[in-house]
Amino acid sequence: MKLSLLNIIAIDVDIKYKWKESLFLDSSVASFDEKDFKKCKSKIKIKYNGKIDYSQARNIDGKIYGCEKYIYDDEKKTKIYFENENVCVIESNQEVNEWLIIMLEIMLLKDGKTFIHAGSVSNSKGEALLMPSWGGVGKTASISKLVNKGYKLLGDDLNILSDDGKIYGFPKKFVLYFYHKNLFPKVFEDKKIKCNSTLNKFYSKIIPSVKKIFRKIPGLLSFARKHNPQSIKVSPIEIFGNDNISHSAKVKQIVWIERENGRNEINNISIESIISKSISVTINEIFNENLNTVLIMCGMKILNYEEIFEKIISIYKASLQNTSCKILFVDLNKNVECVADEIIKNIEI
Repeated sequence: MKLSLLNIIAIDVDIKYKWKESLFLDSSVASFDEKDFKKCKSKIKIKYNGKIDYSQARNIDGKIYGCEKYIYDDEKKTKIYFENENVCVIESNQEVNEWLIIMLEIMLLKDGKTFIHAGSVSNSKGEALLMPSWGGVGKTASISKLVNKGYKLLGDDLNILSDDGKIYGFPKKFVLYFYHKNLFPKVFEDKKIKCNSTLNKFYSKIIPSVKKIFRKIPGLLSFARKHNPQSIKVSPIEIFGNDNISHSAKVKQIVWIERENGRNEINNISIESIISKSISVTINEIFNENLNTVLIMCGMKILNYEEIFEKIISIYKASLQNTSCKILFVDLNKNVECVADEIIKNIEI
């Protein structure tokens, strides 16, 4: 399977790789046109290997093994190395989505682009509103209401920020939980999503432990994610329709969403604070539990620290310097739809 992201990164998936259906790179975020694939400057190869050789590597930290040529993540049974400066290989006998998003970020940075963890929409003038924050604060609810008011979706979770001030949509599948039922009742009915807040809290508590167990059996974690009765992944095209999806726009306004007990207000915030907050939440989202391994890769000279972390900062500064910046506080006890209402009151595009 061959596909491409923004005609910049080609993704070449081994025919033996068993979890193609679970890849987040579907037709809503990537091109499957071979001409686009050939245009790309960088490439990520996903290879299936039932028995990975990491005999040259030494144990560095926990289940991470490394040498100058590669890093091996024994927990995720994944080996990462570069064939050359522009070709990265992810070799595994497991689903590789977590490492794929990391290496996409690494390759995007080479082209002056980076992910940003934010909900985003655009208007008819090609101007974008970004709503960065942590998960569960009300970004999806805000996007849903804004699209219903005539805006177009760029991304619900991740977007691609360019150093020329452009934001590129990355409308991967929405992950819908029980608290989204009021926003998308038809989807919940059609997909038969079960809604039980107590059960959902129980799942949330046991997931970290269960993931470690499931990873020991190839394919089991992917199966569990696919059949989780408390959530489901749905294409944004299926929710909003293809006409309500935007490809790119110019960043015009940023509203950081914060939830605090008893606090309801919106204030101006400096661009420096917005950049610091947005980078922090994005690094947490992209690298997550693998951040330590990425730092080890920098220490082993497989990756370059400056070309990752310092470049992320420079792209954010270049892209967001002329934007209107606000921070919105919404009482934690209010539902997510209240967040959407406050966003709509204060939108400037």
